[in-house]
Amino acid sequence: MTARTQSDRLADFARRAEAAGAAVHHLDGAAAAVDLLCALAGPEGRAALTAAARTVLPGLARALLAASARPVDPADRPALASAGLGVSVAVAGIAETGSVLLLDLDPADRLTGMLPPVHAVLLDPAGVVPGLTEAAALLRAAASGPSYASLVTGPSRTADIERVLAVGVHGPRELHLLLTPGVRRG
Repeated sequence: MTARTQSDRLADFARRAEAAGAAVHHLDGAAAAVDLLCALAGPEGRAALTAAARTVLPGLARALLAASARPVDPADRPALASAGLGVSVAVAGIAETGSVLLLDLDPADRLTGMLPPVHAVLLDPAGVVPGLTEAAALLRAAASGPSYASLVTGPSRTADIERVLAVGVHGPRELHLLLTPGVRRG
């Protein structure tokens, strides 16, 4: 069997993520990511930023303020509850499923991806791995670190007994994956 290239993995990842309902944005760098996040927050909007998001995009909070949006500290629970956008940074993307792997120790950072109706996840395209086996290896390598991991595949969805699908009832109704070279968790 022919080995899949990183470009093939990235295409598989994007196709599967979009099939699950995520919006995939191929960006050319951190400045483009900041611009898109400001647009997603909207004027007068509130954006909750995880510690990792503040680290990988140090100018994001200033840019949000300049765009008339307000950055929110996830530790401020009332402010987090009113945020329209949550911004996280993925450790990896999984081509096999179109999922992103999030590792956040802080409960407030975890809630940033669960409470706001729109969740934006930054991911370096080089961090897309072929499958769950490789993602599990990343988790084993981080075993002495974070005690919480989540795989996010598309926006939140649920169905009732009659199989009527509802999006965004138990979490974000929109998931935006920002594939941004060089924006990687340390």
